[in-house]
Amino acid sequence: MASDVDLVVEAINGLKSNVFKDYIFPIGTLAISAFIGLKTSFYAVRYAEDVKADIHKIRVLNQTLLSANQMRNSLMAIKGNYHGKLQSHPIQRVLAIPPLASSPVIPQFNPIDLSFLADKVALASLDEHKWIRVEYIDTLFRNFDNAVQQWKLLTNEKLNLQPQLNGLMGVGLNNSQVINVLGRETLCKLIDLTEQTLLLTDQLLVEISCFLIAFPNVSDEFITEQNRKRYGGMLRYELPDSADSKSLLSSCPPLDFIACATLFGTTTDELKYRYRPIYT
Repeated sequence: MASDVDLVVEAINGLKSNVFKDYIFPIGTLAISAFIGLKTSFYAVRYAEDVKADIHKIRVLNQTLLSANQMRNSLMAIKGNYHGKLQSHPIQRVLAIPPLASSPVIPQFNPIDLSFLADKVALASLDEHKWIRVEYIDTLFRNFDNAVQQWKLLTNEKLNLQPQLNGLMGVGLNNSQVINVLGRETLCKLIDLTEQTLLLTDQLLVEISCFLIAFPNVSDEFITEQNRKRYGGMLRYELPDSADSKSLLSSCPPLDFIACATLFGTTTDELKYRYRPIYT
């Protein structure tokens, strides 16, 4: 009988609540599960955001390269109209350059899209990171825009003078006669615009070519290697292979500063300063 009582007592004791077992442990288990789920969700969202950011970077960087290559091709097409025809005398150079048949397309470029490049460019290393400095890239695109505007202006000026210029080239007048026909002031303005346009075109052709080679090498570090392999890497460019294309990247024959200074009524030093390189 006693044993039956003991069994009943034991059963009743078993029904008593255990705070740890009945409350703390289940709550703790749920809390840990919720924490793990939260961390997993956080890292999943973070990973998705990182992948999305890298895909955006790849698109922006490659679009920048495509636009830069388009600018170089446009300048090479322009230079092909007068390459190999220029000598050193300023009047000959003016007469040798034909008006453009059409103007190059200026690519759309928003420097804000490249703002992520600024994260790794410190003031102490501006020279080292020249190719990924947003302000440098922005200036490169703006200078191309300036070059296109100068070519448009030069073309308009030459078209306005086309009847007189055609007559000069047809009869082969000497320099003195050219000055008399066009007028010294008009001729000097045309020479000045021509030389500034030629210089900017030559400078940009070399600078853009260097940018196309260097930019992919220093900008791909902004994209993880895994995402580069999975979603596409950086475009790569090299210098043109053909001899004609390489020749277009060489500078025009230098200007005869003495003859130009005589026409302008100034000094050669002043002209050399005016037509100094913008890229060194």
